[in-house]
Amino acid sequence: MINLRDKVFGAYLGAAVGDALGGPLQGIHADQIQMLYGGINDLVPYRKPPGFFELGPGYALHDKPGTVTDETLIRAQFTKFVTDHPRSRTTTELVNYLLRYGDLTVWPHRMTQPLHRVKRGLTTPETAGHSQEPGGGLGWWTPVGIANAGRPDKAFSEATRLSALWKRPLEQDLVGAVQAGIAHALTPRATPESVVETVRSAVGSLARKLIDRAVNLVRSIPRGDIATFTARLYEGALVDSAPDSLDGRLPPPAAPPQSLAKPAVSLLLAEQVPLAFAALIFGDGRSRITLCAAASLGRDAKAIGSTVGSLVGALVGRSRLPREWLGAVVAANEAEVDLVQQATDLADSVEPKLETKDWD
Repeated sequence: MINLRDKVFGAYLGAAVGDALGGPLQGIHADQIQMLYGGINDLVPYRKPPGFFELGPGYALHDKPGTVTDETLIRAQFTKFVTDHPRSRTTTELVNYLLRYGDLTVWPHRMTQPLHRVKRGLTTPETAGHSQEPGGGLGWWTPVGIANAGRPDKAFSEATRLSALWKRPLEQDLVGAVQAGIAHALTPRATPESVVETVRSAVGSLARKLIDRAVNLVRSIPRGDIATFTARLYEGALVDSAPDSLDGRLPPPAAPPQSLAKPAVSLLLAEQVPLAFAALIFGDGRSRITLCAAASLGRDAKAIGSTVGSLVGALVGRSRLPREWLGAVVAANEAEVDLVQQATDLADSVEPKLETKDWD
């Protein structure tokens, strides 16, 4: 049985590895990724072209392989908030903490605005997300899932409550889905299938339909056939619009992008979360193939990669993540964030609960 501390390290460091794998492929069409790289089997550098985005705040800060993006840098700030607030984590506390201690220079500008509006009394934390454009921020929340290890219902509740600062109801539901999945994946007998079933039982009807649609598309694909994996999801699970409500109508699949010369990315969590769970099922708990499949999708590859990395890392633990990727990612980002220390702080904060909990 995998050591529970190892699982916490796996969830946190796996998110960074997934981010670093996906970051250089942000917005690149899956077909273009196949043509350029012959499939993703390793960390690659940030290059423009073939990439579309300039290095800098809101993306990656360096070009070398293993560099993470804002998904991980902001997640580090959320991690410090979680470990500094082991008992009480309210939306007001989160706003005050991020404005006082967070490094907002690495954030996308639009995602800082709700914090300032709440601070100035222009909106409440519970409704700030109502005026925010959907999308973004999926990879920030991993420490919430870890802090609620073995308690997916509490992870879901906390993530949906705190994400109201940025999110409308459907995207709150999808943020909560991932954190419920992480909380369950940290338990000893969790499997990819049990993670998905835990998530399905937590979310509303629309999120459930979105996840089911993507997961069902990949169930019959042989594990190593990443080309078919990406093709099926491009044909049947891309999303360019979605209702805000928990029980809205399932949107039809968006048409696959036709041009390889333009960025093909959706910031919507209604696309990112289902694709992430599809990758988890496709990889069947094998960390390398799962992470490579997620990166090979392109689209919002940094968000999808962060999500898949946290889920598969929680399932298999740090010891079963590719060692060379872990070392490269930790070293490439040491000037900005001490990933190992943050994982240690999280493990120290939850380990007493993990070791004494009756997991059965």
